[in-house]
Amino acid sequence: MVNQEIQSPYKRGGDDGLTFGAYLTVMFFSGIFSQYIPGANLVSSLMMLGVPAVTYFYLRRYFIKERGRLTVSALWMHGIVTFACGSLLAAFLMFIYMRWIEPDYLHRVWTMFVDVMAQSDDPGMQEIVRVSREAEAHKVQPVTPIIFSITTIMLAILSGSVLSLIIGVIVKAMGLPRTKNNNI
Repeated sequence: MVNQEIQSPYKRGGDDGLTFGAYLTVMFFSGIFSQYIPGANLVSSLMMLGVPAVTYFYLRRYFIKERGRLTVSALWMHGIVTFACGSLLAAFLMFIYMRWIEPDYLHRVWTMFVDVMAQSDDPGMQEIVRVSREAEAHKVQPVTPIIFSITTIMLAILSGSVLSLIIGVIVKAMGLPRTKNNNI
């Protein structure tokens, strides 16, 4: 048996990040288009719930392909890179949409958010409403497409890191699948 080199978790994460970016993009646009297409929000919600399963699929596939020779840290890094690359792709497409295709999207969503908060009796909520309306009166946009996109990237990498660590431990603990000729 030839001792093959293990594929880098960075390379594998980048490759998987491309398809994961497509997944995140479909999830985002399903949420956006739910105002026009009935049921699209259900697709977005189900895809959000499916992120741990997709992450498990990527990590497990990598672990099996490398015949169980991976450490938890390699699996973890693979997950982090997958989330980083995937979120970069999705955030780029979100930015294009919010900046040039529907530039009033964030303002419209923020206004709906402030209107909902205005119905609360909580003093903290009322302060947010006051500051938001004051900012709007001065033509200050609290969230811009670039801020939204960068925040999305950071949130995805942070949450993906935690999720990948947990799933990496599970994948490593499960070991390789049992087969008749498991001569690895």
